[in-house]
Amino acid sequence: MVCWDNIRIAYIVARAGTVSRAAAELGYHRATVARHIDALERELGQKLFVRHDRGYSPTEVGRDLMNVASSADALFNNFVSRTAAHMNTESVLVVSGSNTVSSLLQPVIERFRDACPGVRCKHVIQHVLDPDLVGVQNGETHIAAVTGPRPGYQHFIVRDFTKVRIGLYASHHYARTYGLPSKISEFKNHWFVGYNDPVTTAGHIGWANRNIPASRWAITSDSYDCVQQHLHSGLGIAFCTEHDARKHNLVQVIPPPSDWAQTCWLVTHRDTNSSPNVTRFLSELNTLEGLGLDRGTSWNGTRTLHADSQ
Repeated sequence: MVCWDNIRIAYIVARAGTVSRAAAELGYHRATVARHIDALERELGQKLFVRHDRGYSPTEVGRDLMNVASSADALFNNFVSRTAAHMNTESVLVVSGSNTVSSLLQPVIERFRDACPGVRCKHVIQHVLDPDLVGVQNGETHIAAVTGPRPGYQHFIVRDFTKVRIGLYASHHYARTYGLPSKISEFKNHWFVGYNDPVTTAGHIGWANRNIPASRWAITSDSYDCVQQHLHSGLGIAFCTEHDARKHNLVQVIPPPSDWAQTCWLVTHRDTNSSPNVTRFLSELNTLEGLGLDRGTSWNGTRTLHADSQ
């Protein structure tokens, strides 16, 4: 099989007229260029150049090859130009995450859109707490936000994004109507709204199963958004992320145990990690403070009622 690199070098020699000028253009030693020409002539079994004191002149076969190489060079240059243009025109960035972390990505997406108005963002919400990462593995998803254990697939690049802190909250309407439990033993006198997710390993789910009586679930749903709507309307007490509780001015019922907090990881594939859109998106994460994300520091505005552990 003929080596394309040898053809490219021969084309540059024919265009430049001398090995020295071609070597300077390529950044090679002239002896290296001469070896490539000799190797190509051996591969083809034909002389491509007549060597003389003024340089290299292509033979008839050489001129035929140079015409082919010239067309190929034009095609490659056109491809490079189209690729560069594509980097600066409208394209798509696909970001996914569970519905508990999707709101964390909103300010990042908004900043990215301000910086890159030509890029169309697709925000995929996965309606489980522990979404799979098949989309990242096969290249359909560019960036995924997940909680739980650090993803370990060998082709992933994983970044520690922020902490997702889950708490037990009620609306002010619920608090005015029913009051709030002052300890866990009083849960039997209150209503709760639950989120069904059979695959999650989140710590607060097991805690709820142990401490909230089965008869006190007013409603359960497989939609996080649905649970949040019932929480906001005052139907019952429910689990909610701290950043969403702050946004909706909810009342904290008990201080959350430490194992309810989970790290949110940003996951990319190593083959798409350096693409222009992914690079631009990740550049918006340089300072979490500027994005209004919770880094685990305390914040004001919640009423905490201490509960016992019985």
